[in-house]
Amino acid sequence: MAKSIDGVPETISQEELTSFVSHFGFKPEDLSNLNVSPEGVTAVVFERNEDGSRKLNSNGINGYVKHVIRIPIEN
Repeated sequence: MAKSIDGVPETISQEELTSFVSHFGFKPEDLSNLNVSPEGVTAVVFERNEDGSRKLNSNGINGYVKHVIRIPIEN
């Protein structure tokens, strides 16, 4: 079990996650990874086909096509 910190929740709801990631223009189901740091937000997102399904790599073996999106912090 991880160390708990006062004021930091042990869990968040699906609704809270959806609200959080939507501030950056994402949907939870499109994310492979999300990193928030003092420098900005970095997301790894799945590419979608026209029908909304995740796009497979051209060889069809190594999983889905993903893109890295960086949103820097500006002062």
